[in-house]
Amino acid sequence: MLKNILLLASLCSSMLSAQSSAVLKPVSINSKFGYAANGTLVILPQFDKASQFENNGLALVQINKHWGLIDASGSFIKKLVIKDINLSHGKYAFCYGDWESYILNNYNVVEDNLDDGNCSSDLLGIIDLEKGKIIQEPRFNLIGQYKYPEYYSEVTIDNKVGFYLPTSNFIMEPQFDSVVSSSMNYGVESDKIIIVVQTDDKMRYLVKTNKDIQIVDNNLYDDIFKCNYYGKEELYILKNNNKFGLANQEGVIFAPKFSEIEKDCSAKLFWIKSNGKYGFINKKGEEIVSPIYDEVKSFSHSHLAAVRNGNKWGYVDDVSGNVKIDIKYASANPFSNYNEVAVVQEKTNGKFGYIDKEGRPLFGGFIFDSASDMNSAYNNIVIKDGVKLFLHNNGSLTIEELSDGDDSSRED
Repeated sequence: MLKNILLLASLCSSMLSAQSSAVLKPVSINSKFGYAANGTLVILPQFDKASQFENNGLALVQINKHWGLIDASGSFIKKLVIKDINLSHGKYAFCYGDWESYILNNYNVVEDNLDDGNCSSDLLGIIDLEKGKIIQEPRFNLIGQYKYPEYYSEVTIDNKVGFYLPTSNFIMEPQFDSVVSSSMNYGVESDKIIIVVQTDDKMRYLVKTNKDIQIVDNNLYDDIFKCNYYGKEELYILKNNNKFGLANQEGVIFAPKFSEIEKDCSAKLFWIKSNGKYGFINKKGEEIVSPIYDEVKSFSHSHLAAVRNGNKWGYVDDVSGNVKIDIKYASANPFSNYNEVAVVQEKTNGKFGYIDKEGRPLFGGFIFDSASDMNSAYNNIVIKDGVKLFLHNNGSLTIEELSDGDDSSRED
C-alpha cells in the first residue's frame, strides 16, 4: 500500500511542471482540500482550508492549525504567523515567518513545533481566517486592536497613523501623526462617527461610515473637541485663531466665527458670543437669538435661560428665544432642575424670592435676605430677618435640625 502511495506521489510530482497555478482549483475529498487541474488530482487532499491560487502563483492553505502559502508544485513557500491581534469579523494581524523548504509532495505532516511564532520581519498584514484570504500583505509597523463601538483598527507606517475597517476591508493610508479622539454616544446607534486626528500641531476631523472613512473638511484647526451632547447627532466645536465654529457628521455647520461658544449642546439652544454680546443658536447652527445680551446663562430642564440687558435680568425660552419672563430683576439664577423654581432678586440691594416658570412669586414673595437654589429636598437654606432657616417644598420655614445624616447637605 505504501508503495502505491509513493508511486502516486511520484506521478503527481512529474505532472506539476506541466501545470500552471492558473488551472489549479481547490477540491474537497473526505473533508480535506487538495488541488486538481482539468479533472486530474495534482496535490493530494491534506489541507484543512485552501484558497484559490492568486495572480502571484501562490495559494493560502491551513494544515494542522498552521497557515502558509504554497506554489503550484505544492511546496510551502512562506509560513504565516497569526498574531494575537483580533480585528473582528474573523480578521487577524499576521506576519511571515521563517520556513525552509518543506515539500508537501512527500505528504509529510507539518509538526506543531514548526509554528514558533517568530516573524522574519517586523511588518504586519491582515488575514481573514474565516474565508482563508489575505486582505493585506505585510507592510504595517503596527496594527492596533479592534475598537468598539468605533468599529476600526489603527494601522501605522513610519509613525504615521491610518485606519482599517474590518467590515468592508477599507484601508485609509497612514498619514496622520496621532488620533486625538474618536467617540460616539454609547447606546445610541449612528451610521457615522467623527474621528479627530492631528498632524504638525493642527487638527482635522474625519467621518467614518460603515464602508469607509472620509475627509469631509480639508481645513486644519487649532483644536477640535466634542460638544457635550448625548444624542444620535454628534456635534464638535472647531477652534481657529481664537474663533469657534461647529461641525457634525455631515460636515462643517459653520466655520469659526464666534469669540466664544457654549461647550454644552444638550439643550435645544446654546449660547454664542460675538463682539462682546451673547445670543443663542440651535444644533443646525441657526441664530435663533442674535448676539444682543450682555450676559446669559445656560438653559435648564425648565427650557428657560436667564439673560441680562444692562443691569436687569429676565428669561427667554428655548423655542423661539423670545422673552418669557420680563427683564426686570437685579439678579436671576437658573431654574432648578429639581422643582423648576428660580431665585431672583427684585432690585439692587433688595430682597430675594422664588418664582415659577410663569414668573409668579412663590413662598411669600421677596422676603429673604439671601436664598439658595432648590436643587434637592434637603439643601434649601434661606436667611430671613437675619435668621438662617430651612425652606420646605411647600413654602414652610423651620429652624429645626435635620438628622445627623442629613446635616451636611444643609450647609451652604
